[in-house]
Amino acid sequence: MTATHFDLDDERADRLAEQRERREAERALTQAFEPVDELPRVRTGYGAKPIPAARLALIDYCRSHPGKWVKYTPTPEQDPVRVGSIGQMIRKQQGGFGSGFESTIRAKIAYIRFTGGAA
Repeated sequence: MTATHFDLDDERADRLAEQRERREAERALTQAFEPVDELPRVRTGYGAKPIPAARLALIDYCRSHPGKWVKYTPTPEQDPVRVGSIGQMIRKQQGGFGSGFESTIRAKIAYIRFTGGAA
C-alpha cells in the first residue's frame, strides 16, 4: 500500500503534536519552582494598583509608634481612596495594611493605629 499525501500530513501533524506536548511538559517542570530572595509587595484589587507613597509612609509611621492614633488626611493626589475605604482596607487587611491595624472615622477623618501583630 502506498502512502498518500494525506497519510504523510497526518504523520507530520502527529509528530508535531507529540513534540509540542513534550516541550510543554519540560517547560512545566522547569518553571514549576523559582526561588526568590524577596517577596514582592502585595498588590490587591482588580486593577492591582501600587500602594500610594502617602499610605506607605502612614503604615511605616504607625508601626514605629504602636498604640498611638494617627490622623490620616491625604489629598486626593496623594491617596485617591475615600475615608470609608481606608477603614474597609484595614478590616480586610488590604491596601498595604496587615494584621494589627485598627481604624475609626470621626467627622469624615480617618484615625489609624497599629496595635502590634505580624509585619
